[in-house]
Amino acid sequence: MLHALEQMLKTPGASRAILVGTDVPDLNAEVLTRANDVLRNGIAEDGTICDVLFGPACDGGFYLVAASKTHKKMFQDVTWSQSTTLEETIRACTTCSLRVGGIHGDLPRLRDIDTVDDLTAWLHDDNGSVDRGDGLREFIRVAKDAVTEHESSPTQTSPTL
Repeated sequence: MLHALEQMLKTPGASRAILVGTDVPDLNAEVLTRANDVLRNGIAEDGTICDVLFGPACDGGFYLVAASKTHKKMFQDVTWSQSTTLEETIRACTTCSLRVGGIHGDLPRLRDIDTVDDLTAWLHDDNGSVDRGDGLREFIRVAKDAVTEHESSPTQTSPTL
């Protein structure tokens, strides 16, 4: 992640970089625009000056990191894929004097899909904040059914969607 952020920030004319997870079905243009706006202004909703902004994930990690500055230790000593990942990353960033903004509300808490249980929880989430569309929801249901069927029948080589 650090390398990707650094490379994007080295691009001529770039003053901000945003990395996102590809397993966040509710991530949309509004969230990306908000992250970009916060970094462009350098001030989070709570008035915090920021160099780095995170999109918090429901599992304690993050689905988005946006930065106008980096530091070689900003991800150092972070335990990945744990309920404390975001907290540890924020601590690492502040330890190397990066100002982390928006810890409390600039970006919505979204669910990333790492497991079938995450997918099931996402399917049952209905907070109305994101229009998922019937087509995507139906595709996900079919995919989940195929995976479940595959897992219960070890003789199959691959689930068919």
